[in-house]
Amino acid sequence: MKARWIVAVSVLIGITLSFAKTRIIVEDPNNPVVGRYSVTDEQKQQAVETAEAFLAGGREEATQRAYAIRFIAVDSGPLTPDQQKREASFIEKAQARFARYEVPFDPNQPLHAVVIYDTIRHRVIHGRLYTVTQLPPRYAEGRIDEYDILYVGGGNLGAKSGYYK
Repeated sequence: MKARWIVAVSVLIGITLSFAKTRIIVEDPNNPVVGRYSVTDEQKQQAVETAEAFLAGGREEATQRAYAIRFIAVDSGPLTPDQQKREASFIEKAQARFARYEVPFDPNQPLHAVVIYDTIRHRVIHGRLYTVTQLPPRYAEGRIDEYDILYVGGGNLGAKSGYYK
């Protein structure tokens, strides 16, 4: 009976600590995420096509780094009207989070919608779309939530107009 209580308390403490780790990472002042949305089928399809095109025909050095890092961030296209309705509440929360850490944040700055793609399993992570305040330069490493990512851009991989600067 005593052993069951010890196991139960240990499991509860372990679960609590695992959630605390995620919350600490998400509350990181260097985390550029403003909003998290469910990705639509069209956005997911565009992100998968962009990611697979990059993995199949991107620069060899960048492709090798993408596989080494495992996660890449690709542009997902514009937010849907339903996602845009929720954006104001996400901006308020992000503004409060950044203010706690005294990080400057302009709520009027443009946000970039990206999807995180797993290069090993060839799928979108958690079916999430993120809006972020800033992106690293193309083929540079960054961090979104708890993921270390390589930003590869999006749109037409052969044209500069498909990427954020």
